Amino acid sequence: MSCFWDTLFRNINHKPRSFYVIDYYAKKEYDLIDYYKKVPKNIQELCLLFKEKNKLTKHVMCNGEQITEKQMKENYEHVKNYDTKTMNSGYLCSTFDPFLFLTSELFEVKVINNYMTFQVVYENRNKNNYEIIVNNNDSHMW
Repeated sequence: MSCFWDTLFRNINHKPRSFYVIDYYAKKEYDLIDYYKKVPKNIQELCLLFKEKNKLTKHVMCNGEQITEKQMKENYEHVKNYDTKTMNSGYLCSTFDPFLFLTSELFEVKVINNYMTFQVVYENRNKNNYEIIVNNNDSHMW
């Protein structure tokens, strides 16, 4: 069961960027410059990208509130320590999920997680290129 990773992979815009955009971001030392040169082909590569580009999510708010430095560090540690060998064994996405924070930070997107009857919005304060809407319950994400 890799529904979490399948859902993220399916919803992230993997279109290669133009060379102009790559040069623009390279000058700003944009974190995902390598991503745009080598687009992940599958969920394993996407997960490895998250681990490689892991960082504190200083620009992401959760339901309109800035998270604390401690929460950012805990999220960072969660991603850092995630065992990629367990990807196909399922991932328990939380309502305060480190990978969804990181998705919003790295891809500059708004992530809306509809968990049963509760909605969690991860929003990048700097820029939201597009929205990713995911739905999940206690055992599945789509």
